[in-house]
Amino acid sequence: MTDVQMVEKFSGTSVVDRRRLLRDFASMTDEQRNVVMEQQTVLMRRRVEQKRQHETKSHVWAHAMLILALFQFHHAKESMKRKRQLSEEDFALLDKHRQSLYSKPRKGSGRRPKALEFVRANYYIMQQWLDAGVSWREMPEVIKEHFRGQTGAQVSWNGLYRAFCHVTTQLDGSGEVRR
Repeated sequence: MTDVQMVEKFSGTSVVDRRRLLRDFASMTDEQRNVVMEQQTVLMRRRVEQKRQHETKSHVWAHAMLILALFQFHHAKESMKRKRQLSEEDFALLDKHRQSLYSKPRKGSGRRPKALEFVRANYYIMQQWLDAGVSWREMPEVIKEHFRGQTGAQVSWNGLYRAFCHVTTQLDGSGEVRR
């Protein structure tokens, strides 16, 4: 039996299914891949006797168990979409998947990075406006007028002020900005 036939036998999938599953695996986040790899390890431990019986090469065995883990993962997700009853094992796998989706650290409100990008790009223009007497509370409106509404409505005066202080500290190290 060839290696491909062994993978097909142990995983119970066709060539088309394996391509689709591996394409899905490639687009997963690292956390999701870790969940699948953990399931692969569990499957490899459970089916040791099957490997010994067929005298399978280690790399073929690992690949077959990866495909099987991906298939189970995909099945658990599809079952949840259709609201079918899940087995305990599928539910545990899906729960790990859900946790991996939300484990990324979140940034603040999302305004600061936009403001920071804007300030870095237009630091000297903003410095001129401040020298001309524009207050921080007026700054979003001035930006809105000057940049024709592209970014002014997206940033608050406080976010601009914090970003400006941050950029000023990076440029000269003083961190002193007038209010």
